Amino acid sequence: MHGDRRQYFAATINVVQLVNYGLILGLFVPMKLRWIPAADIVQVGVGAIFNLVLWVLSLQFLEVVSSASYLLPMMARLFGDIWNFFLIFGIFQCGLTLIFYQLFVLTSDAAFSSLGQSFLSTYFVMFGQVPLDALRAYDDVSDSYAATMYTGLAILMMLHSAIVVVILLNVLLALMNQTVTSGLEKARTQALISYARCILRLEITMNLGENDVRHLTHDVDSDGKLVLHRIFTERVRKTELGLTTDQVDALLVTTNDCVAWMEQMDDLDKVVNDQFDFIRDGLAHVAHFTKIEVLPVFRDEICVLEEARAKMQEVIDMARRSRGQFRDEVLYKLRERSAKVLRLYTAKLRSVWRRSDDTDDMDSHDQCMLLFQLNQHATLDDLLATMTKTIMAAVSKEVTTTTECVKNDKTTGNERETGWKP
Repeated sequence: MHGDRRQYFAATINVVQLVNYGLILGLFVPMKLRWIPAADIVQVGVGAIFNLVLWVLSLQFLEVVSSASYLLPMMARLFGDIWNFFLIFGIFQCGLTLIFYQLFVLTSDAAFSSLGQSFLSTYFVMFGQVPLDALRAYDDVSDSYAATMYTGLAILMMLHSAIVVVILLNVLLALMNQTVTSGLEKARTQALISYARCILRLEITMNLGENDVRHLTHDVDSDGKLVLHRIFTERVRKTELGLTTDQVDALLVTTNDCVAWMEQMDDLDKVVNDQFDFIRDGLAHVAHFTKIEVLPVFRDEICVLEEARAKMQEVIDMARRSRGQFRDEVLYKLRERSAKVLRLYTAKLRSVWRRSDDTDDMDSHDQCMLLFQLNQHATLDDLLATMTKTIMAAVSKEVTTTTECVKNDKTTGNERETGWKP
């Protein structure tokens, strides 16, 4: 906490921990010491919530356990299936809650005495607790209407059990099985990322200085010189690692994917630089047609172009650092961020690209603008539109190609070729 606070709070787990510990010290402890007046039942309830949060936070320690770390990202993916299940289940749950409450509103049955109790009774049918005792409210054989209600309620409960237990729960199990089967390797990769983030959080919390890092990463050799620790340079044969054939194949595929990813980002980098260089060179080329100092005149435009180029480089570098992991998600974010940067800076460039309509009173900027448009046979708006279209086409091409490759792999079941390029 003595270091860069922005880095510390960038991790969601750190924020959750800080809020939880702060509430324990600032709320729960004063309650127990009677500094804040609160009933015992309130203290018990608040304490139970904090206790649950602390136990959930303890799951983070599984990130460093190799045999269980992949379960955490897999559980996160399974929660998506559970959410989709409850969207459908909620419709049946609300409808059946109201129906059963209405059917038993004239009786004194405890299972459906209120809307809340009716909700609980219908909810736990999903776990096999069918409230069959409630049918006794209509077991009067002397009343023909009661017999009809008894039969109708029995059929309704049978349908309820069939829909929820047999159909919906089996759909949920099928979805979860598909998620586990298709996302096992992805979960293992995510587990490695989670492990790295856990180590990063520890390093940020330790607030190591430059000298501390050097002390941990370097050794002193026999000559008394400071050298990098051999763990960072030592080579280990794959045969000594005891890897299985599947693991070796996975390493080869990951390495080839990483190389292909770097080539994709380099190609995209080249497209961005070519487009920005074209406009910048076009502005500088105006100097061939006039004695006016063009670069000082177009200083604002060039500054905006270079600023936009730097922002695009940041976006591409951020995608490059992913090293090809989770391509679809990273490329989607790359496309969104690129569009945002280009939209922002093209608007900013148009605002500084001002031209007076008065041809009799043209300043140096207006004259250079006119020469630029005559030389390019196009307006700056046209060039910016072409630049944006070209860059976004390159980004969209990467997204489309990757998606098609994944679809082909799933359809044909063939592995990607080692020299594959989009």
